[in-house]
Amino acid sequence: MSDRVLRIGTRESALALYQTRLVAGLLGAATTEIVGISTAGDNQGIALTGQGTSGLFVNTLRSALLEQRVDLIVHSLKDLPTVPDARFALAAVPERVDARDVFVGKDHASIDELRSGALIGTSSPRRAAWVRRRRPDLRVAPIRGNVDTRLAKVARGDYDGTLLAAAGLSRLGLLNHQMHPLPLEELIPAPAQGALGVECRAIDHQIMALLLSLDDAAARWTATAERAVLRELGASCASAAGAHATLQHGQLSLVADVMSTVDLQRILVSESRPVSNAQEADQLGVSVARALIAEGAAALVKSS
Repeated sequence: MSDRVLRIGTRESALALYQTRLVAGLLGAATTEIVGISTAGDNQGIALTGQGTSGLFVNTLRSALLEQRVDLIVHSLKDLPTVPDARFALAAVPERVDARDVFVGKDHASIDELRSGALIGTSSPRRAAWVRRRRPDLRVAPIRGNVDTRLAKVARGDYDGTLLAAAGLSRLGLLNHQMHPLPLEELIPAPAQGALGVECRAIDHQIMALLLSLDDAAARWTATAERAVLRELGASCASAAGAHATLQHGQLSLVADVMSTVDLQRILVSESRPVSNAQEADQLGVSVARALIAEGAAALVKSS
């Protein structure tokens, strides 16, 4: 494939372009071309919560792939729908970075330092549910825009605080000591947060073979387990559900929760088992999801 230019499709936000350049760099000697694509999810007038929104950042990219305008596409893996589509192959999950959420307060305040009635901007039901559990006296409202835009809205006082992924802040060089990373045990991240997913056409075996060199087993297995929780729950990235897995010495440990978006209810389950492949990681995620459902999580998912 040395004479083939690999066209990599991506959203045109600063973070998406950074992530795509990172993947292009990992491809080493391969000649690449980055193709920016505007997606429906970039429309500031569209809400990013509710049914049908989880694919807003994905569908246009996948269409470009099927139409052969690009050869591979790069996603934040947490945005990728969990139900497999036989037309596409998740050919690589590169090494994962920090999965935590970060609280960013006006004038560098932590969430505990905010006055009663302060306004928190987030369009994530998971983050909103956490805020309501942690500080029931605060107000929560949707916020849109890329990372820079959201930070600017807090800085000028449109909001008193917001929550962002540590991975995105770090990749853009914006994470600093005045921000407040949240412990994983306090706010369980969105499934696959901090991981990238590289897709190609399922029939393009040459590209699949090339991308295999980018795949990181720990990243794939942990993300697979987390995404299996969401899939088995019938939930999406617009649900108030979190999952986080760690892999140590062949032992995969997974913790997941579902929170109510209308009251302070939370259901949490954890499980650990030895795994040796992605299929076994998926089975762990299914087991944890079924335990959540047995405790009543399905009703909480429907309410979000």
